[in-house]
Amino acid sequence: MPAGAGPPPTPIIPKGFAAKAGWSILDIDPQELARQITLMQMRIFCAIRYYELINQEFSKKTSSVAVNVRAMSTMSTQITGWIAETILRENDIKRRCALIKHCVKIAERCMSLQNYDALMAILCALNSSTIARLKQTWGMLSNKGKSKTMTSLNMLRKATEHTKNYADYRNRLKESKPPCLPYVVLFFCCGGRVGETRHKIRPAREPLHQTFLCFQASTSPT
Repeated sequence: MPAGAGPPPTPIIPKGFAAKAGWSILDIDPQELARQITLMQMRIFCAIRYYELINQEFSKKTSSVAVNVRAMSTMSTQITGWIAETILRENDIKRRCALIKHCVKIAERCMSLQNYDALMAILCALNSSTIARLKQTWGMLSNKGKSKTMTSLNMLRKATEHTKNYADYRNRLKESKPPCLPYVVLFFCCGGRVGETRHKIRPAREPLHQTFLCFQASTSPT
């Protein structure tokens, strides 16, 4: 929903959640988790400035000014680690299945919110080798009557697969209406060669009375 289009949605809070001593990811509605993840990521994403994205500033190991780009990347990594660790810590197969189903639902909600960065982070965890080798868990999820989760997961995987240079994802992104949170890491791979020209500022044509930054593709190898 575009900014200013209406009031924020009412939070989905489980009954007795505040008084509960310990809680699980299963206690929180997938829609609310997706909303909260999106809010945290969007604050960082909106703080990114142009100079963090040029001349490979974000790749510098020291003295980098790309603090928000790095924070965005760090949060994506944390989401992936959190999802993977939550699943792997559970020893009970049935409960582990429930966790994977819950995570798939969170990914679906992220996609509906057009938060492709969180969607990719969650799928990165579910597609990781540590999760993929849980043969008994995936076997139980694939059983008759429980295939809805696998159908949803395969749909999400298809929408974000890297074939043809992320063609499906790019088409979705192109057709998305604001607000939208793109897969930021993809910029590092495909857009990180943008650099400044020698003449950083050029005058605008009349009657704008403004100045614009001028960009060009860097010839340095990535």
